[in-house]
Formats: sequence, C-alpha cells, structure tokens
Amino acid sequence: MPRFIQYVLVIAMLSLATVTAAQSITAQNPQPTPRGGLPGPDDVLWDNTAINNAGTGIVATRLASLPAGADMANTADDFIVPAGVQWTIGFVFSRGFTNLPPSADSFEVIFYADGGGLPGAEIDRQSIPFGGAVTMTTQELTLPNPVVLTGGTYWVSVVAVYDSAPDLDTARWNWNTGPTAIGSDWFLQDIAGFFGGLAWTSATDLAIAEVSASFALRGTSAVIPPDEVIAVPALDKFGLTALALLLALMAGVVMARRVY
Repeated sequence: MPRFIQYVLVIAMLSLATVTAAQSITAQNPQPTPRGGLPGPDDVLWDNTAINNAGTGIVATRLASLPAGADMANTADDFIVPAGVQWTIGFVFSRGFTNLPPSADSFEVIFYADGGGLPGAEIDRQSIPFGGAVTMTTQELTLPNPVVLTGGTYWVSVVAVYDSAPDLDTARWNWNTGPTAIGSDWFLQDIAGFFGGLAWTSATDLAIAEVSASFALRGTSAVIPPDEVIAVPALDKFGLTALALLLALMAGVVMARRVY
C-alpha cells in the first residue's frame, strides 16, 4: 500500500469521534499523571518529561501471543549523547496509562541507532518484569545490563508486553505524549498491522500535535580521553647529523645484502 494512502487512513481513524481508545493510535487518559520529580539512581542524563502532557498517549504495546516479528506497535523518541562523552545508562523512567483492565506482564526498553533522522537498527533490548516500581502509570525501569553509548543520536522505546492478550481491544498501553518539542518528533512503527501497518512514521506526518514522549534516562557520564600521543623529543644539530648517518648506514647494509 502506498505510504500516502496509509497516512490518509490513519488520519481518518484519528478524526472519528466515536472510535474507542483501543482502536486509534492515540488515546486520552482521563486522569493524567502529574509530572513530579524524577526517581532513580545516578545522574539524569536526559530529561524528556517537561513536555506539557495533558493526558494524551501514543500506543506502545507488544502482544507476545502473536507471531514473532508481527506482534508490536511501538513508539521511539530520540536523545543525544554529546560528542567526546560516554554514557552508561542503567535506568529509564517513563509515564503512560491504559484504559483497559489487564496489567502488562513486563515492559521492554529498546534502544535504536539513528537511521538518518529516524530510528535505525536495534542495538539493545531488555525486559523488566511488571510490579513494584513498574506500574501502568509510572515505570521505574532498572536495566539488567547497563547500556554504554558514545556521542551521537539514539532512539529509545518503552513498550508494555502482554503475554497472552490477543488484540488491542483486550490489552493496550499508551506512552504519555505532549506538544513541547524536545529534539525530533517521536516515530511510530506498526509491524503487527494493528492500524494497517506502518514503517517508522513521525508524529507530524501522522498529523499528531503531541510530538514528544515522556521519559528520562539516568546513569553516569564520562569524558572519553583523547588517544595518547607519543612525544618525539626534539633533536639538536648534532643529533640530526647522527640520525642521518645512522639512516645512511642502515640503507648501506640493506643495499649490500641485495648485492650479495
């Protein structure tokens, strides 16, 4: 299906007032979670929570009972690691909501490389069980294996995983969004075909004004030392003469070996 036709279909779905939250890409939370503080250990490396969220959300759900590779509609938002710096990310905080009864079985955090202004290759995926500080409204996600990234643009996706739900009418989680732009738009992909199937598509191209997703990254930051340079001592006139004689001698030895 041509991409412009997909856009028209998606926008048409969004404009129908009678469509339920589970049938549209975006959803409305009747009780938005206040911003509050940022929990978690170590330093705040990236804060994407001051986005003026008013209770809107974008689908970010994987239904594990569906065939692998066709089981998810997820959203990713960008962040930037400064040049010359190495981040070790050990904690991700996000906010979202569901309008349906079941809780997720787990949450996944997926990191993507940049693919020319949109999410590119997947570089890391980790699962965190539901429960404790991981709720359906706020997710304090401690990564089992900290992710190490050097300078550049990356994308992160927070996804609720349901092990046995058959469709989005049964189980769905929405990642909080807001209109205040931080970096680039979020991008959505619909590999499960819940909304007709979409490759990575930006909020702007979907005619959605809430262009940022709510998340924060915590960890440690370290400056990458420049490559060590071996200093060559300066030679005076005598030293240069001695070096020239040594090089000439070595060249003579090489030539003599070739002759004999």
